[in-house]
Order: sequence, then structure tokens, then C-alpha cells
Amino acid sequence: MDELWTRWSPTSHIFYGYDVLSVSYDHEKILITLEEEDGNNQICALFAQPIIAYRLTDETNRMRLTDNLIWQTKTYDYQHGSNFYIVENSSYIKSLAIQKPTFMHYAIHTANTVIDIITEQTPTIKTSIEK
Repeated sequence: MDELWTRWSPTSHIFYGYDVLSVSYDHEKILITLEEEDGNNQICALFAQPIIAYRLTDETNRMRLTDNLIWQTKTYDYQHGSNFYIVENSSYIKSLAIQKPTFMHYAIHTANTVIDIITEQTPTIKTSIEK
């Protein structure tokens, strides 16, 4: 069974066309800040422990993923598509030495970056509108 990337809308205040502004990691959390292309809106995604694994990849090195997203959604584009996904049947989770049914694969896909995070906790999402 292939991976299934399902659009995830963690808050109603999310628009589209974001890019990664910063990624901060320490032993307690990963904080990802995205910024709308016009700079008017930011999103902060906070992933708290336990963080099982994460990776950050330049989008050009994941072109097959982008092609699959276009095929799966039939409408994918960076301006009107989603930046947030939950990945089912994750090959990333399958590649880990330890696997649990509680592991979730969250992904953030922008025009320039793909961030994959394996965790057991739902992330906290805030937008600059919700401050």
C-alpha cells in the first residue's frame, strides 16, 4: 500500500502559499515558523516531546513526492493547495528501528521545503491572526 498524504487543516485561520521562515529544535520541542508570501501572516507549529524523528529536505530533492501529491489531490499547487499533511502508511515510519501504532507522521510541504515529523503528540498551531 502506498503512502497517503491527507490535507490537514489544524486551524481555520490558515491561508496558503507559506514558506519556511525558521526551524528551531531543542530536546523538548521543534518550533517551525512559516510566513505567507506577502509577509502578512505567520504560522507557528510547535511539536512537543516525544519527537521520534524529523527531517528537513529541499523540495527539489523530493520531486517524486510533489508529483504524487498532484496525482493524489488532482488540484495540488502551492498557492491554493495545503501546506499541512498527515501521512498514512508512512514509509518514513516504516524505516525506523522502533515502530508503534501511536506514531503519527506530520508533514509540512512548501514551495521550497518539505519537513517530516514523527511524533505521538498532536502539534500546537498558532497564526499571527490568533495572537
